[in-house]
Amino acid sequence: MLFTTFNVFATQRVDDFVLLDQHGVAHQMHYHKDAPAVVLIVHGNGCQIVQSNLEDYRALRDDYADDGVKIMMINSNLQDTRESIGIEATEWQVDFPILDDSTQAIGRSLGLTRTAEVIVLNPLDWSIVYRGALSDRVHYERQKNEASESFVRNVLDSMIAGDIPDYQETSSRSEEHTSEL
Repeated sequence: MLFTTFNVFATQRVDDFVLLDQHGVAHQMHYHKDAPAVVLIVHGNGCQIVQSNLEDYRALRDDYADDGVKIMMINSNLQDTRESIGIEATEWQVDFPILDDSTQAIGRSLGLTRTAEVIVLNPLDWSIVYRGALSDRVHYERQKNEASESFVRNVLDSMIAGDIPDYQETSSRSEEHTSEL
C-alpha cells in the first residue's frame, strides 16, 4: 500500500469540540488528552463498509483498551438524525459512541468526505497522524477473511511505543460519501 505524506492534513491540528452521541451523552475531544491516541471512525447510516468492519472496530477497541486508546465514531451526514443513528446503532449492536455532527462543523474542519474512513489523532498536540482505511480486509468490491495489512494497528502500536509516526494516508475503502460538506 502506498502512503502519501504530502497533504494539507499532514499539519492539521484538531480544535477542541463537544458533540452528543446517539444516547445524548456529551463527548469533549480534548478531555482525552492523556490517551496515547484518539481514533475517529466516520459513520453513516446504511454504510455497508462500516457494517462489514464492525467486528474489526470492536476488536481494535478491545485490543487497545488497556493501553488507553479512545475510539469513537462520528456521523456528519445531514440525512442521519441522532434518533436514526441510535436506531441503526441498536440494530447493528454498535456499542461505540457515535458523535452526531448534524451541523457538519467538525466534518468540514476534518475534511470528511467518506464513511468508514479512520482518523488517528495524537493527543500530545492534537495533530492528525493517520487517515484512511482501517486495513485492507474490507473493500467496496470485496472482502477478505483476514487483513494482510492493518494500517491503524501499525500506527497505534508506534504511538503506544512512544514513536509518533509522520502523517500517513491510505485510500479509504468506502464508496459512500458523506453529505455535502
